[in-house]
Amino acid sequence: MTSDGVVLLQFVTPGDPARAEDLLRELHHDVADLFRGELKPFLVTAPAPRDEVPAKDVTAVAEWVGVAATAAPVLIDLLRLAAEWAGRAKNPVRVKLGDDELVLGNATAEQQQKIVDAFVARHGET
Repeated sequence: MTSDGVVLLQFVTPGDPARAEDLLRELHHDVADLFRGELKPFLVTAPAPRDEVPAKDVTAVAEWVGVAATAAPVLIDLLRLAAEWAGRAKNPVRVKLGDDELVLGNATAEQQQKIVDAFVARHGET
């Protein structure tokens, strides 16, 4: 894995944009808690369409949670957290690293482990 690798996490087809942003903010906090200050996750935002988020007085909405991942163990921990969140939110989570991405969703634990192992193998040693 390169030192400039940024892992992006996003909920797939969230339905309600306000709920999706709330979930992303919760995920952002969980990532921060997981690494206890060692890594600083950030939110990637986009302009907020007024008709999609009418209850919020904001100019931008969170679309991704980003983390600069410099080692395979960090990537593995992020993928495990993403899989946990996919189950908790009952919504698949898209993970993107460079041009490569995967979606963690309704797979069994064994299937998800194989998906995670293959993704990590493509991005450096484990």
